[in-house]
Amino acid sequence: MGVKVRQRDGAWWIFVNHQGKRKAKRVGEGEPGKKAAKTAAEKIQAKLALGDLSILETSDKATQAPTFEAVAKEWERIASPNLKRGTQITYGGALRKRILPPFGNLPVTEITPARVEAWWATTREEGLSKRYLGILRSIVREICRRALRQGLIKVNPAEWIEGSLDGRTPRSARWTT
Repeated sequence: MGVKVRQRDGAWWIFVNHQGKRKAKRVGEGEPGKKAAKTAAEKIQAKLALGDLSILETSDKATQAPTFEAVAKEWERIASPNLKRGTQITYGGALRKRILPPFGNLPVTEITPARVEAWWATTREEGLSKRYLGILRSIVREICRRALRQGLIKVNPAEWIEGSLDGRTPRSARWTT
């Protein structure tokens, strides 16, 4: 059983090694960091001596990202009051029928640009109107923007959805060789 305080790269760290389990935690820099590290090390040492191994266990719940559906429902709840009633109905239907089935059960961190592009390509081939395709694209972008603002993702995977709304190649791309 060991709890050590060490300085590494200008910062103070606590290193715990107990019954084959190891964990390291950066505490802080300078004299305040050293003092905090020593205090924390004493408390950890006392917990380990009493048989409390919670410090060595990883918490899956704390690191688990919410599902796309959870973020979408929160976005809908917040955005709806600002929309007309007809728009609320249209967006709600589009969300439940076209967006949640492919993305809903995935953690929001697993919504990648490649996954969004694949969805967009298949959705455009379904013969939907330009207006409805624009609505779908807008909803996915806004939900991802919400996740980005909350710090759940680092980049909005739907920000640059490529391709025209009618499924055709843009005119400028047709004439280039």
